[in-house]
Amino acid sequence: MTHGNVRKMFRKLNVWRRGGARAPHIPLLVLYALARMQRETTRFIPYREIDTRLVDFLREFGNQSGRQHPEHPFRYLTSDGVWEVKIPDPCTLKDQLVNTPKSYFLKHDACGGFTHEIFGAFKTSRKLVAKVAEDLLNAHFPSTLHEDVLQAVGLEIAGFISTRRG
Repeated sequence: MTHGNVRKMFRKLNVWRRGGARAPHIPLLVLYALARMQRETTRFIPYREIDTRLVDFLREFGNQSGRQHPEHPFRYLTSDGVWEVKIPDPCTLKDQLVNTPKSYFLKHDACGGFTHEIFGAFKTSRKLVAKVAEDLLNAHFPSTLHEDVLQAVGLEIAGFISTRRG
């Protein structure tokens, strides 16, 4: 898979929109997964970890009121072809992943991560990671939040200041 194809896939992510507003769920999950990939060698992230971390990110960079739904990007990213969900007992994975509730992911110790091809492309090119991250930041967050988002998710990209603004 070429770097251009990978970037194209991430530019076409199906992100919820209403009017001019966009939900930051999917971009935040992808940015967190990129950051975690910088620190870890494993491809999959336990849903329990995603659930906790993504709720924090959504409270900071998304809708501060109302209930947060970290399970939405966890399951919806699979339809974009960049993410897969793994359950230790594959017989328990529901046919309709899109309707799978958060409690199911927690009960069955689900994990999610980039597909093997995407993960391989990212692991071989820090430049690709930076470009995809920049594409996501530019498309889904005001430039005044870019450094804060990167700092919050723990993603290190050359050219961005690593200290968080107050």
